[in-house]
Amino acid sequence: MFFRLKKTSSGQVLKLIESYRDSEGVPRHRTVVSLGDAALAPAHYKPVARAVEARLYAHEALLDLELDQDCQSWADRIVRKVEQEGCWTRYAREAGGVCRAAPAEDSGRIDGVIAGEVTHSQTALLGPVLAGWSAWNALGLSELLRTLSFSDQQVQTAAISVINRLVDPVAECNLPDWFADTALPELMGCTLKGAGNDRFYRK
Repeated sequence: MFFRLKKTSSGQVLKLIESYRDSEGVPRHRTVVSLGDAALAPAHYKPVARAVEARLYAHEALLDLELDQDCQSWADRIVRKVEQEGCWTRYAREAGGVCRAAPAEDSGRIDGVIAGEVTHSQTALLGPVLAGWSAWNALGLSELLRTLSFSDQQVQTAAISVINRLVDPVAECNLPDWFADTALPELMGCTLKGAGNDRFYRK
């Protein structure tokens, strides 16, 4: 959300604006609330808009907002005005006076995406193996093993074995299947096609 000062025939009007996407996914703006000729200092536009947005979306606990007394007072006034007017059509007041997201529209679209038709064909473990692969590279272990005359295949095998032990230890005979179910093939730029289970038993 952000503030926009609009000139009119009778003076200036300060409006709180929200960016959103319509049912077709097209970016648009809408007025959350009109504040008339409110004397909010331009330097306070950003922190107050951020605080109001956090309140309306009930995200206060997720943000570390340190507002001075004046900004906090403005945020309180604006939230009360939004709730009193009740014209912020995409959101409805619920118990406790907090504005939360209303149920999805009949079209089932959220930001232009038909939520009910989203599918996936395969998932791969990423986070832990990415951390393991990053640590392996940061420590320069591939280079170290190459100085000890390890081949590229042996270096890859060692990396896979070590990361597996850190993330989700399995028996050596199950390592090829575990490897294939993670993001390591993409991260390492290699596959184990054609490799036998004994690859991980070799010394």
